[in-house]
Amino acid sequence: MPSNRHAESLPPGKWNAFVTATKEILAYSPYLSDVEKAGDNISSLRQQLAKMQQDLKEKQRELDEANAVRSRLHDDYDSRYSTWRVREAELQDELQETHSRAQTIRANEVQDLQTQLMTNKGALDQTRQQLQEAQTLLVNYRAQIKDSKDLAESRERALGLTDLDEDFEHELEQLSQQLYKLSQRYFARDLPQEANRDDVYQRLWQSSFMSVFSGPIAISNSSASKHMRAAAVESLIANELVKSIFQDPSVVRQGRVPRDLLDRLAHHPLQEGVMRSLILKAYAFEETQARVQSVRRATTDVLGMAAPLLSDTDRDLFARDLSAYLETTADLWERRLRSEEDISVSINLRQENTTWRMRGESPEGDPSDGAAPIMVLFPRICRERDQKLLCEGVALWSDQPFVNAAQIEAQAQATRIPATLKISRGASVASRRRQSTSMPSESSNNRDVARSSAGSTSPTDRTFAGRANRAKKDGSTA
Repeated sequence: MPSNRHAESLPPGKWNAFVTATKEILAYSPYLSDVEKAGDNISSLRQQLAKMQQDLKEKQRELDEANAVRSRLHDDYDSRYSTWRVREAELQDELQETHSRAQTIRANEVQDLQTQLMTNKGALDQTRQQLQEAQTLLVNYRAQIKDSKDLAESRERALGLTDLDEDFEHELEQLSQQLYKLSQRYFARDLPQEANRDDVYQRLWQSSFMSVFSGPIAISNSSASKHMRAAAVESLIANELVKSIFQDPSVVRQGRVPRDLLDRLAHHPLQEGVMRSLILKAYAFEETQARVQSVRRATTDVLGMAAPLLSDTDRDLFARDLSAYLETTADLWERRLRSEEDISVSINLRQENTTWRMRGESPEGDPSDGAAPIMVLFPRICRERDQKLLCEGVALWSDQPFVNAAQIEAQAQATRIPATLKISRGASVASRRRQSTSMPSESSNNRDVARSSAGSTSPTDRTFAGRANRAKKDGSTA
């Protein structure tokens, strides 16, 4: 509302009009305020509009750039598509050309294969014809081979010649094991209940049983004594094998075959084997009788020395089993005699470059330096021509645990034996020597050959003709 300071300068009528107009204007003052606010809003909107127009221009610029990129990409796509279409057409042409070429090659290959198939078919027919001819020849050859084998077998049967198979070494090892089991079964056990130990000791001393070992053998039921006397019996049998079984034919030992012929065949194993086979065939009856006598004599000799250790029942059983064992050994040795193999048998513990296997209880740890074999338990058998070992010799060794214990026990027992026993033993030995000088020549030859096999280190003395020649020289010297 206007102030009164100007009222005095205005006429009253104008003042009133002015006042009235002012009041009317004041009545519209709220609207004027809104108008002012609207003006302010319009200014703000104008600013926003200007900003939006600026943004629109920016977006338009970006859109123009995007359109330019799209246009370039479209042009590039069109260019590449055109290039790809051209390349596709080229590849299609190449594919067609390759397909045509492949069909041509395939047709040529098929034609070549057909030609080759026809050629191979002709060759196959020719091969079949040749195969049929070869089969016919093979049948004829087999028939000829069979006829040749039958002829060879018939001639070998006529000669009696055989071949030693691969089982020969195994059979020798079995003989060694059987001998061990035989001695253990009958002698590695308690003495007969009715036997007096010292009396048995005296009887064994008188029978030369003690001479098997270098000193006396204890006779008791101790473990050491059992093992020792079983080993002694085993050694007795091993010596009998060399003396009575592992020998040349008896007619050779008796000199009934010309020595000169044997000497000439000494370096010809096959002819030597044929000669032995002919000898065994020609003298079949004599050899059979000599074999029976050798087995019987060996059984009697062993049983005669070992009898005090057995009861009456065990003596018969042992004689039966020992005789069967010697027969088996003789069968195997006869096969060797009918072969071309020249085999040597040795029981010489002092022979150089020989090894002996230990049997039975072995010492703990390594053998001592002074250990040595002291008793042969099975002979050492080898092939002469190449010195191949067929059966490793078995021996009792000085460092085996029971040996020392048995020796101590034997020395204690020997002190109880009267001095007259030694005199009796000396008389017994002298009597046996007198009997041996009056025995037939075959027994003498047996001992000579056994000593030659046991003590000689010369290979020539261990051959068939060499042993015969040595026996001949011994006979001429005598």
